[in-house]
Amino acid sequence: MYEQNIDLTYFSNQQIWMVEDYLQIETKFLTKRSEQPNERLKNIARMLTVQRAKQTKAIDVKNLPLNKILVVETLYEGILRGILSLFQLTKGQPQVHHIFYCSDTTSWTEMRAFAYRCFYSQGALHQLIQPELLSALVQDQFTQFLHKLAKQQPKRLFRLGIVTTASNSHLQLVNSLKALQIVSTIQDQDLLDKTALQEVIKELIKGNSTLVTSHIAGLGKSTYI
Repeated sequence: MYEQNIDLTYFSNQQIWMVEDYLQIETKFLTKRSEQPNERLKNIARMLTVQRAKQTKAIDVKNLPLNKILVVETLYEGILRGILSLFQLTKGQPQVHHIFYCSDTTSWTEMRAFAYRCFYSQGALHQLIQPELLSALVQDQFTQFLHKLAKQQPKRLFRLGIVTTASNSHLQLVNSLKALQIVSTIQDQDLLDKTALQEVIKELIKGNSTLVTSHIAGLGKSTYI
């Protein structure tokens, strides 16, 4: 199911049925609810895919290299620079749903869903941020699963970016992925410099950000927003 409908991987447990309820209210989006769970999931996936297609540009896969994992090692303050640099280097459009921040509570279920998104997104760059926060078990499960997918479909195009604040030589996840022989480390001089980073951020927020401020409290800023 996930291989053909990666948009379903963004939801877990009851979340997907909450989405279905919303789409059902918007009767123009969803047809009559099926009695079969698989059919219900396919209908939801179809509508999610249509909505996503309206917001994103199609990826030209002709000139993209097969199976590439790009690693950026940086300080915590440089995470945003690393993320945007990877999008620039791969000529990809920054998308928030292509970025996954790890924590010490991230589960294997979440990581498996991320792996499906990364592997079946037809060349879109998906980024894993601070994987060093994952438990050793989850790191091991993720790398084994990605190895399995790559072995089963060696010609499938996928790209994974990793931004870490840990040393690559001490990061279990990166060391395990190196066995695939498709891992490249991006050097600091290849990342966006300060001026270029500011320009990229400026372009991203242009028309999408409004600052509302005043020197006096109680003028209705919150109401206006």
